[in-house]
Amino acid sequence: YGDPAAAAAEADAVVIGRVVEEAGSGSFMGAGVSTWRVEVDEWVKGGEGETEIVVTPAIDTCGPPAPDPLGEVEGEGAVGLFLSHDGGWAMMSPVFGLVELDATGSIPAEWPADHLG
Repeated sequence: YGDPAAAAAEADAVVIGRVVEEAGSGSFMGAGVSTWRVEVDEWVKGGEGETEIVVTPAIDTCGPPAPDPLGEVEGEGAVGLFLSHDGGWAMMSPVFGLVELDATGSIPAEWPADHLG
């Protein structure tokens, strides 16, 4: 995706929220992963107004094991999450599923310079 707006257009939902704690375990493309409780501050797109959701991370399953992107921001400030929904919420992509917010606390217009995308 060329920018966060393009990713948002493909996502089932976009939220601004905080990863609070591990919620359990799940699977992504056959790999065991932790699921995470997210406190939702704002539904930018989609959703049903829940203030708390459980999200499965998307991880890179090619090559060596990749860090869990949701675990890496647990307990930090709010982030933007681009989500798909197929029986539960999941990051839509390992690269384009999470973005740091801009200085105003919004989804940025461009991917940050250090973003892997």
